[in-house]
Amino acid sequence: MRPRTVSKTMRRTLFIFCALLLMSRMAIAQETPQFSNNNYEGWTYSGGELPASSVYLYKTSQGTALTLISPEFPCQGIDSIAVTVTWKSNDPGIALTTAIDNPQGQPIDSVSSLPTSNASIQLFNFTLPISAHGLSSARLRLVSWDATVDNAGVVMKVQTSAVTTSHGTVIPGDVDGNGETTIADATALIDYLLSGSTTGTFSLEGADVNQDGDIGISDVTALIDMLLAVSL
Repeated sequence: MRPRTVSKTMRRTLFIFCALLLMSRMAIAQETPQFSNNNYEGWTYSGGELPASSVYLYKTSQGTALTLISPEFPCQGIDSIAVTVTWKSNDPGIALTTAIDNPQGQPIDSVSSLPTSNASIQLFNFTLPISAHGLSSARLRLVSWDATVDNAGVVMKVQTSAVTTSHGTVIPGDVDGNGETTIADATALIDYLLSGSTTGTFSLEGADVNQDGDIGISDVTALIDMLLAVSL
């Protein structure tokens, strides 16, 4: 492992950079894909302006499927994303498809869900992989390919949470070696980069958050993204 030292003249710059980075990542985290009535900041609906309550998904008479698309969210440090959709449809044969799109809008992975009973309101729970596709950021896209205007499905709520797992015996980001990743690890990593020395328990392997063999600014970036992603 090669620690990347920081000169004294760079310490102030590094501190300011980390503070600005944290603020920018917090701004991104506030736009993570959570959707409910009157709470859809950053989401887009191909059917026009988002309504005040529920979003109808169906294929128009021209053959265009209406879609609901989440704001872009960071994927660093996320193995997968767990999704729960509250879906309303009076037709048990109408499925909802939820896809992970890359920043260019291309579908990377998807899950199709069918109602499991005749109840008009269903909860769909599923997990979509993130790290397996090497995504730095992504969007969720919801669409119902089989529905028409007469039997349209309705998205009432979308809840998401990040899923992270350890890799081997070392958890990337567990700088203090206590078995979990918290803000204390970010503090320890920044202190290490500023001073070049460690106090207490310090894991060089855990500090190499992006696992590129070096310990530097990019690891701070990755760790902050990881901490914010876990709070989705």
